[in-house]
Amino acid sequence: WSWMGLSVKSTMSWCLTRKEKNVKQKFVSVYDNGRLVGEPVVFIEKGGRASAALAHVPEKILRLYNPVSGEELGEEDFYREENTLVLKGGKGKRLKSEWLRAKNLPHGIKHLGGEYGIDNILLMDAARLASFQYRADYIAPRPAFPETAYFSKALAPLREKAGRGGKIKILLYGDSISNAANSSGEAGVPPFERPWYERAVEGMRAFFENGNITLVNNSRSGYGSEWGAENAFEKVEDADLLIVAFGMNDGSENLPCGKFAENIEKILSERKNPGCSAILVSSVLPHPDSELYRLSLRKEYGAALKGICEEKSCAFMDMLAVSEYYLERKNYCEVSGNNFNHPNDFMYRFYADTLEYLLTGKEN
Repeated sequence: WSWMGLSVKSTMSWCLTRKEKNVKQKFVSVYDNGRLVGEPVVFIEKGGRASAALAHVPEKILRLYNPVSGEELGEEDFYREENTLVLKGGKGKRLKSEWLRAKNLPHGIKHLGGEYGIDNILLMDAARLASFQYRADYIAPRPAFPETAYFSKALAPLREKAGRGGKIKILLYGDSISNAANSSGEAGVPPFERPWYERAVEGMRAFFENGNITLVNNSRSGYGSEWGAENAFEKVEDADLLIVAFGMNDGSENLPCGKFAENIEKILSERKNPGCSAILVSSVLPHPDSELYRLSLRKEYGAALKGICEEKSCAFMDMLAVSEYYLERKNYCEVSGNNFNHPNDFMYRFYADTLEYLLTGKEN
């Protein structure tokens, strides 16, 4: 198998290096020693049956729990049909299937009306949605995760400087996803996970035993690459690494791919330091039932970003591929923090893992 373009041999070699440095953080935090860890599931009730789908067929369920309520479900509370978990008793919080269409919502559940063009899509408060999301730990063969990290060699000078103990400033510039919107930490609910970018930078500090690594986040929620390009002269500060992560709002606004790419290149051109490295990030997908889904346009964005990275020697994080992978296997309410356009903790871990690899990983 391979993950992010790494062979088994190279990954093992890297992990040994990390162990020698007494670094405890795992490379792929969603998969560890034959286990999928913390995969979110939501029990959706339809016709008196409440079921949830795991992304992969488990060999054994190790734990099924709700971090918000603290509820643990045991083997007596559910049964399994291949990768589907079915509640068989009174325990377990359920989301009624009809609630997933906003027009059917009972009084008191928050939803977004048609003024944004997403009629019938249930937009849930992050804390409320998290209360329905159980987390499953289970044993399964290693999944064929999509590749997420490209052009790692572009960051070789940055890693070399970090290894020397040099002072490094990282600048993050994007939208609400770059503010970890609707993560448990941002929503203030258990398990209060820290922003994905902070976790990755913390891993970089530990890996290189370098406390001179800082991150500045100049992202702005609700805005896209047009705003990013217009304000780049001011917002793109002098730094050693620039991470650019727009796309969700651009696709929602139906911005043509050519203009999107032009905006990204404008942002890159405002780097103050000629030696500043860069990482471009493709966005996860919004709800597939929304008219703002625009899959083909968002795929164009991803291809354009990858092309810019190849041409300008930038690294690339492909989060769109992760989003596609899980939407083929799970309901959107299981991989989102608001059931509309933001990731949840599980999906943010792919952001954190990919960024940490690019900041610290060795080449094949």
